[in-house]
Parts: sequence; structure tokens; C-alpha cells
Amino acid sequence: GLDALSDSIMTDVYISYCKNDVPDREDSDHTLHVQRLMRSLEGEGYKCDARDYQQDYSLGNIALEMKQARVIVIMLSDNYEQDENCRAEFSHAYELLKKPIILAVIGKTNNWTKTNLGFLVSSMLYVDFSNMELYNEKLDEIVDQVEKKTHKKVQHLQRADCFISYCWKNSANACELGTAQYVKSNNCIMEFRFAVTTLRLPAVVVIVGTGYKWQYSEVGMLGANLPMFNLQSNDSEISSEKLITFITEKLSTLSNPDNDLTTTSSIGNDSKLFNRSTQFQEILELAQRNLIRQISSVTNKISTSYPRLFVIDWNNKQQDTNAESTTSESSKIYVLKMLCEHEEGWHYPQNGNAFLFSGGVQQMRLLVKNTAKYLFRIMSVMKHNSTGFNSLAHSDDDLFEYVASAAKSSDLNFGLNFTSFTSFLDEVGINNFGLSRTHLPNGKVLWLCNEHKNVKHLTFDNIESDLSQKQVKSNNRTDGSRPQMAAKSDPKTKFAAAALTVATTQSLPKKSN
Repeated sequence: GLDALSDSIMTDVYISYCKNDVPDREDSDHTLHVQRLMRSLEGEGYKCDARDYQQDYSLGNIALEMKQARVIVIMLSDNYEQDENCRAEFSHAYELLKKPIILAVIGKTNNWTKTNLGFLVSSMLYVDFSNMELYNEKLDEIVDQVEKKTHKKVQHLQRADCFISYCWKNSANACELGTAQYVKSNNCIMEFRFAVTTLRLPAVVVIVGTGYKWQYSEVGMLGANLPMFNLQSNDSEISSEKLITFITEKLSTLSNPDNDLTTTSSIGNDSKLFNRSTQFQEILELAQRNLIRQISSVTNKISTSYPRLFVIDWNNKQQDTNAESTTSESSKIYVLKMLCEHEEGWHYPQNGNAFLFSGGVQQMRLLVKNTAKYLFRIMSVMKHNSTGFNSLAHSDDDLFEYVASAAKSSDLNFGLNFTSFTSFLDEVGINNFGLSRTHLPNGKVLWLCNEHKNVKHLTFDNIESDLSQKQVKSNNRTDGSRPQMAAKSDPKTKFAAAALTVATTQSLPKKSN
């Protein structure tokens, strides 16, 4: 249910553009219009969104729309680089969300290449739309990149202008047998109900035969306010001509929507976005509460002074987080991140400590092997709120798939997984988490970050603060943003010995090219 709802509110592509680059006409021969690109991508089967400059958009709405997109297309130009809001959008997608980025370069000049933004994207491939005569060829390149980065191959289905629903039993002589046969068929009624009440498609009722009792059926009630053409009368030929004229005019109206940005349903649909996002957030918080309740039932039986939620993430050894060449296991540095358990959303604290696996990939695999089911449950929830996590940015990430596979084959139960986790923390000596064990007024105990613990009527244990001070003194460090080193696990210790044999024979799955 959570995955399905997440997919329903996600868009495939968010297009970031500068309003100063929008030409007067959508079919301009000089500059690519954002609306033209959106229509082309939507014609390929991708859901698209973009900012509507004609509406008073808040930064929060823009950030939410970008977060709910699988890939960000940047319509890069000199105007884009010079616009402060555009640079902020790029920074949000590139540095915080870590979204896949596709560059669509527009305009006749390229002074942006000499700027800080140009330096950041210097290693990225781009599609050059400066020559609009090559639009179709360049569109194919964009579609190819969108397909690769969204991991979504669209099936192109032939779409008819008009669908005729009829009862097949009397299709050869429907006019003689009449509409009554249609309303007696459950399949026909289902088709009619689906088109009118669910899809809300424009529908026309064509009355044939001689009967009239159909008017008292479900079809008659649902179609009472629909256009009707009676082919029962003597002037049925005239009615047929009127029917064809009506359908032709209707199709013409539907195929020529207003080109104005303000009337396009793809852009700026604030109320639907808010409602869907609110519904999803409520379900996500419910999933978190259910999981923390299950975790509490296990951890309450174990005497421990450690936080309960953690995620394993990775950083690139190279600086370019969008480069295709940095996805191999050898190019990644694996870190352990502890999470704040705030009820409105688990998250990695802004000033949290990322603990580096000094033992490298082998040490990381040891931890995954002994905590797989526990870790996978947490990461499955966190992937829907994956801001700042490389391992959760895509559902087919190597590390996420490895954890999922390990959880499926693990024989250890939930409780043993958590015990293994605390044993690991004991062995490597990690305790400066940036979190405090907090007693809520309702009796719950949560590990909260500095931001969320500073609320009235909360009580803190001294466990975390004492450990944090000792750790800070021992490390003698002031930069909290740099990863701490998790000590190498001795294979003879209780944690490492349990999984060394199995873990050393396994590796992260390799991506197929």
C-alpha cells in the first residue's frame, strides 16, 4: 500500500527552467519552450511537472515537487545560471536530494560554462537544444536518458479517438433488438460505469431498437444527463449525421487545449498535490509508528543505551555525485547513520555523525548479514523519505538490493538482529550519535536530535550526553560533519565471528549494463 501510494504521487520528470527563457510561442523555432518539452515527454508516457511562474509558488511547494520526481531536467542557459531561484533549484536537486539530473542546454550563448554552476556540471553529459531544427533528434536523446535514469520503460499503446461500447451478443442486429440487450449484460454495465464514474470520459448515449425500459436501469440513471441520440425514430439517418458531427466537434475540442501555461493541468496543480502529499505523509507516519512499536517491544527486553534506528549509506570517493562512472563498489565509501525517531518523520540529523566503516566493504557486509531483517524494515520505510541518502535514492540501488537479498535469506529473527547491532556498536566503540534518549509526556521513549528534543515537557536521560562528552574528548575533534571511523572488527569477537564465513563469500550485486 505504501509503495503503491508513493508511485501514484510520484512524477517521472520535473523540469527546472528560467522564465526569461520562455519564448512567446510554444512552437518557437529559436528557443525550446518548456511546454513543448513537457508535451513531448508526456506523449512518450512520462508524467511531468514544472514550476508555474504565473502563480505565487512557495519554495516549499517547489521543493516538494522536486522531491516527488524521479529525475530532474535542467533547461540550462545563461539566464538560468544568472537567476538566483534557478540556481537554488539546481542546488536543492544536486546537493540535497541527490536526484539524477539531465541537462538540456538551450540558448545561443554558453557563458554559463565559466561559472560555478558550469564547474559542477562539467562532467555531466548534456543534450544541446540550441538548434531547434534538430528538435526531434535531440528529443530522442532526452527520452533515452529519462528511460535510463527513471528505470521506467514506457509501453506505447495505440490510443483510439473513440471507443464504442456495445453488447456483442446482438452486435449483428443491435438496431432490431434494441438497447435493452445492453443493460442486461453485466459486462456492458461495468464498461459504462467505469467510463462515466471512474474515468469521467466524455460519453454519448445512442438509443437503438424499440424498447424504452432501459431508462429505468443503472445505465439510464447514470446517463440521464449525458448527450443522447435516438436512432429509433424514422429520421435515424439525420440523427446519425448529427451524432457524427457532435463526436467530430468534441474530439476537435479535446485535441486542441489552450496553450496557456495557466490552463495546463500538468503545471501548478496545488490542491491535488497538497491532498495527495498529505495522504501519503499520514500513511508514512502510520507505518513508522507501527514499526517503532514493534522495535520497542524487542528493545525493551534488552538493556541497552544505544539508539534503535540506523541506515547504511554510501558516498562517492569522487566529488561528482551524478557521474555514471561512480556506481561501482570500489568507488564507494560506506557509512553508518543513526536516525532521529521524531514522530512526524524519521530523518538523519542535520549535524549528525556518519560513522565510516574502517574495515571497508567486508565490515559493512558483516553488519548487514547479522542485522538484515531489522535493517531492511527500516530502509524500506526510509526510502519513501530518502532525502540525503544515496542508498535510498533509487529502489534498485546495489546496497539496497543487497540488504533486501540478505533479509530474505537470513535465519536470524528481529530480536537477534538488534542484539547483533548493539554488539557491533560495543565492539567498534561508537557512541557520539548526536541523539538524546527522550521521555515524552505520553510515556513513550524516543531518540531525538537536538532540534526536536528542544520542546517543553520533555525529559532526557543522561546516558547519551555522558557518552557523547566522552567520545568528543577522546576524538578531540570539532568538525562534526566528517565521518567518524568505526574500528575494524576482530574476526574473533562475538559479532564478527558469527558471519565472517558467509559474508566474505558474498559481494554486492553488479549492475548490468
